[in-house]
Amino acid sequence: MRLRRTDNMTRCGKDFNKARHALKCYLCGIRGMGLAMRCGYLWLAACALLASLPARAQTTAELVAPAKAEKEVVYYTELIVDQIVRPLAAAFERKYGIKVTYWRGDSQAAALKMAIEHQAGRTSADVWSTASGIGSLRYQGLIEPFASESAQALPPELHDAQGFWAATNMIVIGAAANTDLVGEADLPTSYEDLLLPKWRGRIAWKPNDVTGAWGFIGNVLATMGEERGLAWLRRLAGQNLAPIGASTRAILDAVIGGEHALVLGVSAHNTEISRKAGAPVVFLPLGQAWATLHMIGVTRGAPHPRAGRLFVDFVLSPEGQEIFRNAGYLPARADVPPLSAAISPQLAGFPANVITPEALDRGLAHWSEVYAAIFR
Repeated sequence: MRLRRTDNMTRCGKDFNKARHALKCYLCGIRGMGLAMRCGYLWLAACALLASLPARAQTTAELVAPAKAEKEVVYYTELIVDQIVRPLAAAFERKYGIKVTYWRGDSQAAALKMAIEHQAGRTSADVWSTASGIGSLRYQGLIEPFASESAQALPPELHDAQGFWAATNMIVIGAAANTDLVGEADLPTSYEDLLLPKWRGRIAWKPNDVTGAWGFIGNVLATMGEERGLAWLRRLAGQNLAPIGASTRAILDAVIGGEHALVLGVSAHNTEISRKAGAPVVFLPLGQAWATLHMIGVTRGAPHPRAGRLFVDFVLSPEGQEIFRNAGYLPARADVPPLSAAISPQLAGFPANVITPEALDRGLAHWSEVYAAIFR
């Protein structure tokens, strides 16, 4: 399974050609000027041309000394603190002696916090990670391109060609059921099974996230088509799904605790972590799961820019990706396989519709509107 390659390389080439054209215009316009003025304009034109080129990937060795001088990195993330954020921070601090301060909130909360701080002129975050909203972050000027050895080592479809983001891990999402409440013979295996009368009032989901209702709706529309998908969703609404305003991890725990029989929109890795720990739960792709990328990048105007870039480089390195692997995630690096084949569509043999960051940005508002129109 591979992600679709974006058209960033084409855009990058166009940007270069624009800059080259601008340089020619400068050259034509400065004829007849004095030598000093002419040299000044040539210098500005050269800077404009160089700025249009992709940044050279800094080696880890080049980043270390200036990063250590900054002494700290501030990280905004939606990742689970105990599961992955603390282990990443502790390993980075041990290796480089740079303190990691982190703040956790969902993607929307993190984007809002970054925007408010940016507008107030007091940017705090050096590094961010998110599962959605890249387009908004770029449009608001909250993030900037970066380049590092570890990012360049990822497959092309797992990092932005312009350098705004790189994937830390893939999030494979589907349903999960409490196996104490639902026998193996009764487990749903397709979307059509969810419409059976026995599921009425027994299904929960998160109403406002790509890992919940929005992503589920997007996957239905992508796999069934708009007209058929909307008709099917109207039938699903008759099952009286319970909207729960909590993290998907908390909703999964509620299912494990017997509060609900089934959840729509939960990650394969969190389900598998709980199952391996002895919880009565099983992941259900329901014919075709969906998958998104969890992405990391650097903040524009970061207080500790070099420490931030070193932290990103560490997270994407084999050492950082091993921490994701050991925490039960599906790492972005092909050379760091997951602990369990069950969370990988390739290894487990189930299909997954991969929603790229661009498709997510294009579709999220529509999926939200569909949810509001049908399920509220």
